[in-house]
Amino acid sequence: CLELSHHPQAFRIAVIVLLKKAGKDSYRTPKSWRPISLLPCIAKIFEKVLANRL
Repeated sequence: CLELSHHPQAFRIAVIVLLKKAGKDSYRTPKSWRPISLLPCIAKIFEKVLANRL
């Protein structure tokens, strides 16, 4: 991956989960929700290895 400057498609996929913000009266508006991106574990490991090599 590093030598070819190629990032596999699986590294670039994220799942977005919505979490309720605490203390809101109504959850009918988008402001009442917090988006969280979940990345694959392999992508996180790859980023840490890359950061250590720099």
